[in-house]
Amino acid sequence: MKKKKQPTFEEMYYSYKKIIYFETAKYLKPLELIEESMQETLIKISKKYEKLVDMDEAARCVYIGKIARGTAINFFYKEVAAHNNVVYIEDLGEGEGDFSETEVIMSDIILDSNLEDSLDELIPGEREIIHLFYFEEIPYSEIASLLAISEDNARQRMCRAKRHLKKIMESKK
Repeated sequence: MKKKKQPTFEEMYYSYKKIIYFETAKYLKPLELIEESMQETLIKISKKYEKLVDMDEAARCVYIGKIARGTAINFFYKEVAAHNNVVYIEDLGEGEGDFSETEVIMSDIILDSNLEDSLDELIPGEREIIHLFYFEEIPYSEIASLLAISEDNARQRMCRAKRHLKKIMESKK
């Protein structure tokens, strides 16, 4: 049986750059911010190259789209925090409101000006699991695989991290 040729990083870039752009442009304006988010997406993709080349074409496309979307949303929230603007989901224009339920729930928390400081106070493992789940939109099963733990353990860690984050944020009120 002939082994399928694995794409190079450059081939993946040219194959998926439109997907990365469209996923990024849904959430970001102006062009400089879109380009910056796309560059960050490419860095993340390069770090996950070994995992991506082993995926079939459809799974790779979905996974790269998720990385691009998560990165763009992170940039969106950083921009909101940097300009101290309050943005309501219902005020977003056509095509900009493709937020998942998790993102809508998290938007209330993220718009809190103390969130970034509060996240910095978490221990690295707690901060990592919150980032992977909410910002990278990685499901518990993949988080468990990435961290070499069980899925139940990943859920328990998330529960502890959220409780700790809540305590930190309440202490700042």
